[in-house]
Amino acid sequence: MVGSSPCLEGFLLSILGECPAEQSAECKRSIQQLLGIDLTERQSYARHYPKSVLDSARATVEELDRLLLFIQG
Repeated sequence: MVGSSPCLEGFLLSILGECPAEQSAECKRSIQQLLGIDLTERQSYARHYPKSVLDSARATVEELDRLLLFIQG
């Protein structure tokens, strides 16, 4: 399990170079506005988080780097 503060949506905002709010509800509103997707559909995220975005963001988002290292083995 990988934790993220304040929430998953804050983590996803960080990957896109956005500064997440301190409150989960605000992060949820921000990512919904930014991406305009159904946050409950996992397929909705695919076009906004391709491998190229993840590879680039891992240099600045420590949690992402740890998660990708774990997945890669």
